[in-house]
Formats: sequence, C-alpha cells, structure tokens
Amino acid sequence: IKTLVSARFEELDLNDLVPGNSQRFSPALAYQINGYNAMIKFQYFKIWKEESIDPFSWREQFRLGLQFQFK
Repeated sequence: IKTLVSARFEELDLNDLVPGNSQRFSPALAYQINGYNAMIKFQYFKIWKEESIDPFSWREQFRLGLQFQFK
C-alpha cells in the first residue's frame, strides 16, 4: 500500500470547570515514499465547535508534513 486515506473526529474538554467542549474533524491523505521509511502527509482540520476557554481562534487549518520511521 502506497497511499493512505484517514479521518479522525476529536471531542475535547480542555477544562472541566468551564461548560462546553470542542469538536474537530480531520481527514488526511498520505503517500509512502518508495525505498525510504518515510511518507508525506497532507491533512485538513476543521473545527465544528470551539470551547470558550480555547485561547486560539481558528476555524480550519491545512498541514503538509514529512514523517520518518526510525528502526
């Protein structure tokens, strides 16, 4: 398998003393680089619901990264 598709859903409660939680959805696409123990990954984050205590105010984010496996 060279190409991987993944998705995750997070529901976070940053502080139990403040009511509410945050919800995020993140699909991703990764490609394994042939001959190396590495892959390149493109990921998209979408915040569906944000907790009021969260200090950062962003609704979506794109990430591009390189991941290595050390043996």
